[in-house]
Amino acid sequence: MSKVKNGSPMMTKVTGMGCTATAVVGACIAVEPDMHLAALAAMAIMGVCGDMTKRDDKGPGAFQADF
Repeated sequence: MSKVKNGSPMMTKVTGMGCTATAVVGACIAVEPDMHLAALAAMAIMGVCGDMTKRDDKGPGAFQADF
């Protein structure tokens, strides 16, 4: 089983992160025929972006825009 363990706890508190994740998964599926690998890559991308965004944490109001 593969797990992605990075990101920011703020990602669970910000409206629109699920929609963003869906869009990233769709983009990854468009270029990777293995659905599991595509979804894993998408969540890794989301996690890295969350890590980068939390460095300049200004609260939930700015998180989505900064993400």
